[in-house]
Amino acid sequence: TATSPAAGELQEEGGDDSAPDLKPINVVYVSGPPGYDSQRVVQELCKRDTRLKQPQWVTDVEGPDRRNVKAVSKSVFDEMQQDGMFVVEDEERGVFGLGNKRYGLQYQDIEAAALGGYSCVISAPLLTD
Repeated sequence: TATSPAAGELQEEGGDDSAPDLKPINVVYVSGPPGYDSQRVVQELCKRDTRLKQPQWVTDVEGPDRRNVKAVSKSVFDEMQQDGMFVVEDEERGVFGLGNKRYGLQYQDIEAAALGGYSCVISAPLLTD
């Protein structure tokens, strides 16, 4: 179970002593080494257990994708990134000159996926050095 404030809810030092009202959110994080299809595992988990929901990712490239994604322009993605709106960020390196595709996951989308007692399932690559 993880808790995190939505963007803009963080208190500055020396500010009001009251903490933001945070709800615990159940998060299942699926990752693996390069070549491991974690998205396929997430889709299978959600299919087998209807209490599991996948949040919507934001991407800066239009086109087919197996993830639950919403495409925005590169400038909007940059603004969201600069405003600290993403809890998780990822970038897929393009091959054959196709360019890179960036992804971001907002706290509000994780929270929306977990509404009603559901658990949120997130697929992301294994972070290595």
